[in-house]
Amino acid sequence: MQKYRPQKIPTVWYIFSVLVIFVLFLIFMPANFRTRSEDRFLYLAHCSPCHGENGQGEGRASQTLYFQAKDFRTLPTELFENIEKIQMIIAAGIQEKAMPSFANELDATEIKRIASYVQVLSKERLP
Repeated sequence: MQKYRPQKIPTVWYIFSVLVIFVLFLIFMPANFRTRSEDRFLYLAHCSPCHGENGQGEGRASQTLYFQAKDFRTLPTELFENIEKIQMIIAAGIQEKAMPSFANELDATEIKRIASYVQVLSKERLP
């Protein structure tokens, strides 16, 4: 009488197929999706403590501020459409509103990426 041996080949093929699909997804994933997630990572690391995860001005550190952190959904159109102005604010800070300068922490590319992400948040306008 032969001993029963479970087949492991289907499991191996299943794992291999999943890995191939995952690698193909990473290769062909839209570049703007990758860029946006990297921009969001920078924003979360440097801005979300005050401005909140979604830019509503309700970050965990915002309760300790003298002024309410800016809700990006209420930015005036002329500001949220001007990426250079947003970059300047990120780099220089706003001393009278307790916003620090990030010029010594971030390079110009990182500042531009955060500004770009702030624009994305700003486009989620309040009615």
